[in-house]
Amino acid sequence: MTFYSYSRLGLSLLAMMKEPQPLQEWMVERAMEELIDQALDEGDNPYQMAQIAEENGLHNNWTFLPHPSDEEAMEDEDNKARLLEWIMTTEEMKEVMSWFLNKMPQDDPQLGISAGEVPQDYIEDGGLNLQSTLFDLVPMEGD
Repeated sequence: MTFYSYSRLGLSLLAMMKEPQPLQEWMVERAMEELIDQALDEGDNPYQMAQIAEENGLHNNWTFLPHPSDEEAMEDEDNKARLLEWIMTTEEMKEVMSWFLNKMPQDDPQLGISAGEVPQDYIEDGGLNLQSTLFDLVPMEGD
């Protein structure tokens, strides 16, 4: 599976797919699952990352953000599933995803979309992580 990025108006969305094809929600979920697992593998706390993103602009009025306190609870599949659900149901994720659903991962100048495969060296250098991906969903002042 390969990471693909879609960008528009300064906001970005990640997806994972075997080959370029029209974006579906499960592809975004797969990318978020991978980033959650990556954070845990690196000894980071993806729940805290989500909480920081919430404090800085992500909104979710429908799903509870879990706050496990130890490593075992952070690795628990139910907690990881709740975290994924929280991410996928934030207002910002739903809005940004609506821009790109059923779109191929390629540039579309008419719609202002920049899209394509995430370079492997960017991934290997640590440029792709959950924290930055969550912040890429939040409009900055003036956006």
